[in-house]
Amino acid sequence: MKIALLNEFFHPDSFGGTGKVLSDLARRLADDHGFEITAITTRRLYRGDAEPLPVTSSWDGINILRLEVPESDRQNLKQRLKADIVYTWRAFRAILKMKDIGGVLVSSAPPVLPMAAWAAFKLRKIPYWYVIYDLEPDRAIVMAAEGAQGRKAEILGKWQRRWLHSADKVVAIGRCMRDHVIKNYDLDPDQVVSIPVGEDDQAVSMLPKAGLFREEFESDPFLVLYSGNFGRYHDFGPILDAAEKLSSHSHIQFLLVGGGRKDAELRREVDERGLRNLHVREFVPSDQFQNLLAAADICLITLERGMEGLCVPSKLYSILAAGRPSIALVPEVTETARAIRESDCGYVLEEADGERLAEVILEAESDEDRLEEMGLRAREALVSKYSSTKIAEQFAEMMKG
Repeated sequence: MKIALLNEFFHPDSFGGTGKVLSDLARRLADDHGFEITAITTRRLYRGDAEPLPVTSSWDGINILRLEVPESDRQNLKQRLKADIVYTWRAFRAILKMKDIGGVLVSSAPPVLPMAAWAAFKLRKIPYWYVIYDLEPDRAIVMAAEGAQGRKAEILGKWQRRWLHSADKVVAIGRCMRDHVIKNYDLDPDQVVSIPVGEDDQAVSMLPKAGLFREEFESDPFLVLYSGNFGRYHDFGPILDAAEKLSSHSHIQFLLVGGGRKDAELRREVDERGLRNLHVREFVPSDQFQNLLAAADICLITLERGMEGLCVPSKLYSILAAGRPSIALVPEVTETARAIRESDCGYVLEEADGERLAEVILEAESDEDRLEEMGLRAREALVSKYSSTKIAEQFAEMMKG
């Protein structure tokens, strides 16, 4: 089956979440299920700190077409929208040039990209499968983001409804998201499937607790790790509060690794509070990522209040793969909370305040045997339910009908 895959980022760019996830999925679909894939992406990189990628290339049989799009500042919404529309238009034209195409797998990155698949469906009756990673304009409206209110949000909402209803299948990356789109966009429940992001159980292994990322500490600490974006949809208040409350417990250390919109704000608050037990570091290279996870005793997952059903933190699956327990500061209705509860591989804190988080960290630190058992169950859950092999099987079954 010959398909086009549309996403803003793709292999070898491994820093953009959707780029990594869809590259892994494409690899499995091609290798294990015989799909002939052309990835239609852009030349820009998620972190924008290297030379643009070549226009065309092949990745072990997967054809990659990288479209030229205007430069844009992520903080400049008008500039960003213009670049996204250019990419969407050029992706639509690229689809029409493909021969014997059986369908389009399109993501919500960027939010207007499904327009390309929808237009190809309307013009040539090419079916498409729409994978939602972040649901707009719903997410922006909840967070009262700039430009989210008024006419622009109304227009995007109407187009979102068209894209969803015309899709052969809509893929929600969590059950909470599936419930939201069915209810709020009047979709037939049979049209919407829930398929989690998952993780490659070979790329991220369960390693011993040691190595480079623990060496910077003078003594062997109980290490609480957050790794990922410091974005507008992540609430770091409870983490900072917990670190402050645990400042007298010198053996408990917090390590926050990542970057994003809240980076400067986060570092400034750490300095202002004088938190010597909380350390902020930049993203690590992809080949060091599993070593970073292995250094942790327990990992943190956050989600801003109101985001349930609109986005699903994908970091849970890497944590599961690493065999580490989690503390998730999320509502009980979220996919993250459900997955942790079902596998008994961590803690869920619906009321995410610093005092309660500090109490749970002390509880986890005091019961090493339970923590180890949670880690083993985490790895077992990944292999049995959330490995990239299992996820690709679900996609292949859906697309082959």
